[in-house]
Amino acid sequence: MKTSITHISILLLLCILSSIESSAQSSTKLLNSGLKAIQDDDLQKANKIYSEVYENDTAAIKIQAIAGLLKVAIYSSEMSTGDSLIMIGDQLSQSEIPSNILATYRLAQGEYYRVASNFSKAIETFKIAESSLRQTHKNELAHADALQYIGLVYEQTSAFDSSLYYINLAKDIYESKIDTSSFKYGQLCNSLGSVHLRLNHFKEAKLLYQKAIRILLATQGRKSSDIAMVMGNLAAIYRAEGNNQKGIEITKEALKINILNKDRNGQSYNYYSLGVFSLLQGDYGRTKDYMQACIDIRKKLYGDQHSMLIGPYEVAAIGLDEAGQFQESRVYFNKARKVILSNFGHSSIREGYNLENVALSFQNSGELDSALVYLQKSNSIFSAGQAKRTIEMSNHYFSLASIHYMLGHYNKASDFLQHSNQILEHLLSLFAQVTASSCKEKNSRLGHDFTQQ
Repeated sequence: MKTSITHISILLLLCILSSIESSAQSSTKLLNSGLKAIQDDDLQKANKIYSEVYENDTAAIKIQAIAGLLKVAIYSSEMSTGDSLIMIGDQLSQSEIPSNILATYRLAQGEYYRVASNFSKAIETFKIAESSLRQTHKNELAHADALQYIGLVYEQTSAFDSSLYYINLAKDIYESKIDTSSFKYGQLCNSLGSVHLRLNHFKEAKLLYQKAIRILLATQGRKSSDIAMVMGNLAAIYRAEGNNQKGIEITKEALKINILNKDRNGQSYNYYSLGVFSLLQGDYGRTKDYMQACIDIRKKLYGDQHSMLIGPYEVAAIGLDEAGQFQESRVYFNKARKVILSNFGHSSIREGYNLENVALSFQNSGELDSALVYLQKSNSIFSAGQAKRTIEMSNHYFSLASIHYMLGHYNKASDFLQHSNQILEHLLSLFAQVTASSCKEKNSRLGHDFTQQ
């Protein structure tokens, strides 16, 4: 749903008047038509409708038009217009506007901040909207949207338990309203599937992605960008199951749809996915090529410091590391770390993963003292903030055990290996599909940039 449109200056965007008579349609019908146009991937039509609606003299109508134009900017990746639209929307918000309508604008505003990686601003804006909608009880499905958006921000910042909590609250509202065949419920299933994937709940994630595809096929058709998005996410499940060929096939199918729809953001996810599959197949040259294609698109769409650059930088680095190109690998890891610090600050979980990958690079090149330094840095982060019984922590302790053993620190190696095995035994008792071998392979180095929201 993200076909690119030609960039139009904000003044022209808001001043163009349609030559078509619209007196027979109310502003509410036009707003609904704009939303339908977005769902149908016709962003030019949506842009025209919302620009026309903005000419209404009522502040409450104008701010809904601004919310619509913000969605068009987000879905078409024309983020440069967002700040100007928000400035106009915030000015309108000073007028007497019903709280439920103002909350609708806040949801679009928060989504702009989320896509722009301004996560603190996004969560603040979404929570303002959620509180207002919860108190008014006028639009429970909009309240569900607010809860889902809060969950998405938590998912992007690796707070997976909080993410699962909020998205499940949204799911409960949809199901209580028997609105389980709608486009929005399909989107919610995709979001919830991505959270389960990140928590390594592969069976639950797969079922939710398949449900999302069934709903979106019924509501959008086979060539929708939304279908391509969920197909790309489902490919991550096939990767986790070791069915790389099926994952590659479905990713290439998604890429064809995104190219047809000129969805550059969607294409970047597909190139990322194909790069990961290339890495797992040992084709490191193609890994770098796919990741560079992803990086080039995302830089053009979002700038040099967007959080969506972290994943492709790190996977390109891992591929170079596996190919024995250690110096170039660390250049890419360093680029990723700069973006991590820009978006998440020091001592974030993302920084911990980055430091551990650098440590593994030093280990692969035989520089064990440097490897231990970086592992200790990552350990200080994980010990403070990471859940104690995850596959990632089992891998982390296994890496520490390996380095200490290679350095002749046998007692410490034994302690860390015991920690790793205790976590793994706990996980094996919960998830029969998790095996010891899958926890120790190189794809455990991959970050969590595989899914699209």
